[in-house]
Amino acid sequence: MRISSLATSYNFEHDGHRTRIFTVESLSLCVSNYMMKNWIQFFKHKGNEFRWPLLAGVLIGTTYIPFPPWALVFCYAPLWLFAVSDKRTLKESLIGGWLTQFTLTLIGFHWIAYTAYEYGHIPWIPSILALLLFCALMHLYIPASIMVGTYLRRRFSMGIAPALFSIALTHALLERIWPVIFQWHLGYVFLWAKIPIYHLADLVGFEGLSTLVLLLNAWIALMWTLRENRKRLYSHLGCFVALFVGLSFWGLKHGEKWNDFDREVKVSVIQANIGNTEKIYAEKGRAYQESITQKFLTLTQTAFAQFPESELFIWPETAFPDYLNQHLLDRKNPKLLIEGLQSMKIPLITGAFSMAVAGEKQDEHSTFNALFLIDSNANSLDKP
Repeated sequence: MRISSLATSYNFEHDGHRTRIFTVESLSLCVSNYMMKNWIQFFKHKGNEFRWPLLAGVLIGTTYIPFPPWALVFCYAPLWLFAVSDKRTLKESLIGGWLTQFTLTLIGFHWIAYTAYEYGHIPWIPSILALLLFCALMHLYIPASIMVGTYLRRRFSMGIAPALFSIALTHALLERIWPVIFQWHLGYVFLWAKIPIYHLADLVGFEGLSTLVLLLNAWIALMWTLRENRKRLYSHLGCFVALFVGLSFWGLKHGEKWNDFDREVKVSVIQANIGNTEKIYAEKGRAYQESITQKFLTLTQTAFAQFPESELFIWPETAFPDYLNQHLLDRKNPKLLIEGLQSMKIPLITGAFSMAVAGEKQDEHSTFNALFLIDSNANSLDKP
């Protein structure tokens, strides 16, 4: 009889017969490998099944600010094509839409984890969990809109074109009424990319421009379904390009009137490098208020020396770490600000804190953000 070791199993040979005996460790390893293989196959299958929604999430997330608008007119198309497939179920549409919104939110709002960690002083693991929860729930109107399109297509035997445009319009409607932290849609991308169509925002609003983007996405998706019919495809594509160029030209001409001004104002914008710790302590009134004020004043005086033709200084939100209401100008830091500005005789717009006074709608002594104008004589133009 010969015994040979093979990993954690043993081979026995006797009279020409071989028997393999596995140890507990070997069986555990085999089970683990089997489960891992099954999980890989599962995710490989599901990843292939939902590849279009995942692609849409990446396209949308990498098209919004600060990324270039490279997929602006087709970023939603993969998801919507997935939704209007003949074999698509409502459950699959829900999952696909959720994957899209999770992916785009993870790309576009990844900074939430850093914000929670840096400003909320929350450890990294809870901060990342907060981000993932936000990604899971933030844009649920996306799966809701494609479920509407899937339902209408199945219930009324709707054609692909009506189903695609119904998804786009439902999305546009839900986008306007869905509760969000701040307004978020692809209409702003026209302004960010300086595509002249943004000049039309005064006619239809940026929500209207967002609706335009969604309708263009539906049109691109429709063209994808016509790729086998070259004649119809080229006809649609020609109309699409003509419309986009026409809207751009209209926006360019429409925006020309905004370039006519009575006069120019030369402005110096000041941004001091204030650390988070300094900012927090200053907001609590505990420290750094004087040093922050002095830092902004020093930078402003330097800008005045370099650009004496400046007619207005602008400081950012909450740059001044104290109150600037008219009835509070006798405080230490407002006095320091006024003394620093008097020699320059140039007005200042700055963010600061404001305190409500008796008789106002806000509760007395409540504090809130405000924007103040300090005139060339260093007087706050807060209402008396």
